[in-house]
Amino acid sequence: MKLQGLYLLTPDYYGEGFFKKLQLALDAGIDLLQYRDKNNPYSVKLEVSRRIRRITLDYDVPLIVDDDPILAGECYADGVHVGKDDPSIAEVRDILGDVIIGYSTYGDVHRALQGQKDGASYVAFGSFFPTTSKDGAELCDIRVLEEAKKILNIPIFAIGGINEHNVGRIMQYGISGVAVISSIFSSADPFSACRKLRSEIEKFIVSGFKC
Repeated sequence: MKLQGLYLLTPDYYGEGFFKKLQLALDAGIDLLQYRDKNNPYSVKLEVSRRIRRITLDYDVPLIVDDDPILAGECYADGVHVGKDDPSIAEVRDILGDVIIGYSTYGDVHRALQGQKDGASYVAFGSFFPTTSKDGAELCDIRVLEEAKKILNIPIFAIGGINEHNVGRIMQYGISGVAVISSIFSSADPFSACRKLRSEIEKFIVSGFKC
């Protein structure tokens, strides 16, 4: 399974139109999907994640669950993404075994290197641009991606305020892909937004810059 390309994360709301937008994004073509919910009770998370899992299976798109290996197991996800205050990579492995494990590194290449040593499947750096999806997110120096490429041999994703207009500034460093939320889910036309982003990403992957 290649971990590269367009990585879509869900917002914290599931109101009118959420699943329609998700379906349009899948129709347009995403490579990975993360179920990310920081606010709702576990019962809601379980119901929503299982519904999302059924949809992603139809598209053969891997589903990653943010923070929670127990929820990931109960919705039959393909993996878990963890950050500073979440279970460790070792704890996730103990619970779920051989699954995809993503690791948030913020802007810290040393944390990324430790994550690689601990068995992370991929790492994520960010935020790189102002974002409305995460309160208080610190901005990273984009040049950290160049340093990361020199010392890591697992896939690298970037996150935070990325859209069709700035994604080239990120992908030029030869990383594996980008993770987005609002550029798709806040768009009036998620299908077109997804296609445009994917087209920009593929310019770099096809031209030999992929991880």
